Amino acid sequence: MMTSFLNPTILNYYPVLIVFIALLFFYAYHNRRKLLRITGTKDNIYWYMFTGAKILLVILLFIAAAAPVNIVERKVNVTGRAILEEARAVMVNVSLIHAVLIDVSKSMLYTDNDNITRFEEALEAARDYIELLNKTSEKVMLIKFSGTVNKTCICSPGEALKKLETLKAGEKYTSMTSALTYTLNYLKIAQLPAVILVISDGANNYGGEPYNAFLEANRSGYPVVFIRVGFDERANKLVRWLKSNGFRVYSYNEYTKDLVEKLIKRDIWSIRVDAFYAKKIIRLETGVREIDPSPSMIILLTAIILAVIIKLEGV
Repeated sequence: MMTSFLNPTILNYYPVLIVFIALLFFYAYHNRRKLLRITGTKDNIYWYMFTGAKILLVILLFIAAAAPVNIVERKVNVTGRAILEEARAVMVNVSLIHAVLIDVSKSMLYTDNDNITRFEEALEAARDYIELLNKTSEKVMLIKFSGTVNKTCICSPGEALKKLETLKAGEKYTSMTSALTYTLNYLKIAQLPAVILVISDGANNYGGEPYNAFLEANRSGYPVVFIRVGFDERANKLVRWLKSNGFRVYSYNEYTKDLVEKLIKRDIWSIRVDAFYAKKIIRLETGVREIDPSPSMIILLTAIILAVIIKLEGV
């Protein structure tokens, strides 16, 4: 909080006011001394008190005319259209990378008693996501992972959709930690805003628990989205942890895929905004200045009290 004036230019005349008051005071004091000598009256302290009150009243009214106020600055969230407009403006000049990490381990070939494998569901989920980027200039970094990690391409959404069809599952082990670490190292070199999309059955069984890798990606300014395919119970703990730590999690399977497709279509702009905000390219809050007129009110109240006291002089 700070104190300022709404009409600060008035204060430029403050030295003139002080000189004017001083001249009036000395003129009145000189005439009073002459009157006291003529009448033989003793000086009275009350004259000085009331004269001081009159001078203070004039000064207070002068300051009140400058409108002193308290200014409080606080942060408020920017919502709705303002965020979208800022994000669209940024996207004209700044490219966004969508790192799509697809699990190609052997467990992705399981069907969970359906007629479709987890890997086929993963490809469908990836296809739904990438198709939302088709009319943009954004890039897709397609990565397949199991116990090892391989970058398939960093290309346009249209090219990524073609590369997607060449992926095959059935490799040994699943290491989300390795996949996230590899992706994060690449993105740090690229120094561009990015979203990391992990599509897996969550059956992590190699390279240690992935919790720290998820957190490290988020802390580094790259929001991570997790799409779970299938019903592998080994994913339950990871999904609960991700949700409790604020990560976006979607469960994609034969029964929910239509809903998830709608949810991702709805959330795609928010996901982009998260990426730009994490890199401090756009802001989700702004400063608002609130004006508190209490200093002016206090000065005016004091001036009124002084005016009443001065009025008593003539009673």
